[in-house]
Amino acid sequence: MESIVEITKRYMQHDHRKQVCIEKLKDALAKGTITIEQLLDIAISYDELTGLMNFNYFKKTVSDILLQSNATQKFLIIYINLVNFKYFNDKYGYEAGDDVLCDFAKDLTFHNKMILCGCRESADKFILFSEMSDYQADENMIKDKINYYSGYFSERENKKYPGSNISAKVGVYIIEDKTINVLHAIDNARLAQKDVNELGAKHNIYNQNMKLRFWQSAEMMRSFSSALANREFIVYYQPKVTLSSGDVVGVEALVRWQKKDGKIIPPNDFIPQFEQTGAIIKLDFYVYEEVLKQIRNWVELGLDIVPVSINLSRCHAENKNLYDEIMGLTKKYNIAPKYIEFEITESAFTHNAQYLIEVLTKFREYGFNISMDDFGAGYSFLNALYEIPVNILKLDKGFLKPSEVSAKQREIIKQVVVLAKNIDLNIVCEGVETKEQAEFLLGIGCDMAQGYFYAKPMPLEDLKHYLNNQKVKQQLSKS
Repeated sequence: MESIVEITKRYMQHDHRKQVCIEKLKDALAKGTITIEQLLDIAISYDELTGLMNFNYFKKTVSDILLQSNATQKFLIIYINLVNFKYFNDKYGYEAGDDVLCDFAKDLTFHNKMILCGCRESADKFILFSEMSDYQADENMIKDKINYYSGYFSERENKKYPGSNISAKVGVYIIEDKTINVLHAIDNARLAQKDVNELGAKHNIYNQNMKLRFWQSAEMMRSFSSALANREFIVYYQPKVTLSSGDVVGVEALVRWQKKDGKIIPPNDFIPQFEQTGAIIKLDFYVYEEVLKQIRNWVELGLDIVPVSINLSRCHAENKNLYDEIMGLTKKYNIAPKYIEFEITESAFTHNAQYLIEVLTKFREYGFNISMDDFGAGYSFLNALYEIPVNILKLDKGFLKPSEVSAKQREIIKQVVVLAKNIDLNIVCEGVETKEQAEFLLGIGCDMAQGYFYAKPMPLEDLKHYLNNQKVKQQLSKS
C-alpha cells in the first residue's frame, strides 16, 4: 500500500491549488484507490494551503528517516524565509500571497530529487530535509539549492508581480550526528537563516559562532529596556565641513552605549541586533528626542546652531506611525525643520518602498532635509534618485578605500558628483581620512566632507569645545 507521502505527491504533482487537490482526492476515494484512513492521515498531516507536510508530521518523518538511515548517508536541514512577504500581502492582497506560497511549495517539493520532504512552518517560512550527495559535491549542492531558491524563484515572482521584491533568506544545518533531536537541528538552521546579512549573501551554513552571537544578542536585548531607562545610550556628534573653507556646516548624531562600568560599546556591536528585533525604532526616537532637547537648549541660549542629521533605520519601513511620531516630537520641542536632517540608507527601500517615499515626501514638504546615507553601497543606487525625495547624497565611504584613491575610483566619484550637481543635490563624502582625499574631492566639486581627517565622533561637551575653536579660527582668519 502507498504511503500518504507518496499519495499526496502523486495527486499534487501537477497542481498545488488546494481545491484541485481536494477534487482529485475525492475522485480517488470514490474509485477506491485510497482509503478513508489514508485520507484522514493526509488531512491531519499536511498544510491545507500548500500541500506540504505540517510541522509535526515533518518532524516525525525526519526522525524516522534518520533512525533508518545507514552510516554513509548524509543529510541537511534547510530553513527558508521569504523576505518582504508581509509587504507583498499589503500590496497585492492575500489571494496573490497564497498564489506565491503555492508556487514556492511546488518548487520546493519537486525541484530536486535529493529533497526528501518539506513543510511550511508558518506563513512565509519553510523547512526542507535533504539528502546529501558525495562529500566533495556537498558545498556545490548547497549553493545550487540556495541559488535556485533565492534566485530563480525571486526573478520569476517579481516578473509575475512587478515591484514585489520577494526574495529568500536561507539557513542550512548539516546533520553529522543522526541521534540529534530534530528540533535542535531545525533551530540551528533557523539560527543560520537569522544570521544572514540582508546586504550580503542570502544564505548561511550553521557554525558554532552563530550560537555564541545569538546568546550575546539575546543578552543585549534583555538589557535594552533598562539601558534605555537608565540613559546608557549617549549621543555623539561628528562634524560635517565645507571642503572649500573647512567651516562646520552640520553634525551627525551617532549613538554609543556606555555601560554603568564606563565601558563603551560601539554601534556595530549592537545596532545589527536591534535592527533584527525592531528595538532600533525605539532607539532612533530616543536619539531624536535627545537631539531635539539639545537644539532647544542652544536656541534658548542664543547660540549659533548647525543642522543635526539623525539616522533612520530601514526598520521604519514597517513603522506606520513614523510621520506622526516624528512630527509630534518636533512640535513638542518647537524646533524649526531647517535644523533637522534625516539620513536613510538606500537598503531601506527594499522594504515597503512606496510607504517610505510617501513619508519622506511629507517630511520634505514640511521643511526637513533628507539625505541618502551610504549612497552607492547597493546595486541599484542610480535608480533610487528618480523616486526618493532626497536633497542630499552621502557618498559611501567605500569609494575612498583604500586610502590611495585609484584612477577608476576617482572617475566613479567624479561622475556621481556631476550627476548630483545636475539634479540640484548637495553631496557629502564620508570616510575622508587624508589631506589628499580632501583635495581630490574639492577639485571635483564635492560640497561637504565628513571623516577622521576633520574630526572623530565626540560627546556633547567635546563638540562645544570643537565648535568654539572653529569659531575662533574663523574670526582670526577674517582679522
